[in-house]
Amino acid sequence: EDLLPALWLHPLAHPIPLLAVPLVGGVLLLVAGMALSGLEAHWRGTAHHWWHLEAPKIPLYLALLGSLFYADAAALAAPALLWYLYGACRVHEGSLAARITIGLGELLEHLFQLAVNTLSFARVGAFALAHAGLSEAVGGLADVAGGPLGAVLVYVVGNVVIIALEGLVVSIQTTRLILFEFFIRFLQGEGRPFQALPAPSYQPDREPRSQT
Repeated sequence: EDLLPALWLHPLAHPIPLLAVPLVGGVLLLVAGMALSGLEAHWRGTAHHWWHLEAPKIPLYLALLGSLFYADAAALAAPALLWYLYGACRVHEGSLAARITIGLGELLEHLFQLAVNTLSFARVGAFALAHAGLSEAVGGLADVAGGPLGAVLVYVVGNVVIIALEGLVVSIQTTRLILFEFFIRFLQGEGRPFQALPAPSYQPDREPRSQT
């Protein structure tokens, strides 16, 4: 890999940035999904429900993530939490304690899902690390192949195996990241079932037409 300079970085030499960049991309994708949920709520005429319960989760989610790197970001979580609790009291029914309890339970469950979904995007960087590790192994086998012809054969066969294996794994996992982590933010099993229009009934004329 030293024959060509790295366009960005060498994966095995810089694993942390390689894992951090997909995480940031995952955060942006999840926030975009939650924003699309708000757009759909506006189309359905339920924007008030989204503003009360779903919208506060976006700044709360970002504030909690930011607090992992900047302690001052944790202060932004308090207004978002108060916003959510106010919305829970407006939407849910029952006593004040019951509304707050239900709201906090739903919030903890949703934040846990967001945390798991966010960490899932680290696998994109892990795939790059796996590729670098497999390529390093192929290079090591080529060095001990015993001659130029054996080295070329090891490189060709090894890279074919790597491409086939990683193509299968990456296609499955990236599809899962989009369909599960992203689409569930704004796609739900609701709406009206599709029903095709009935075919028009054809009844031939029973009375013969008069000849003119």
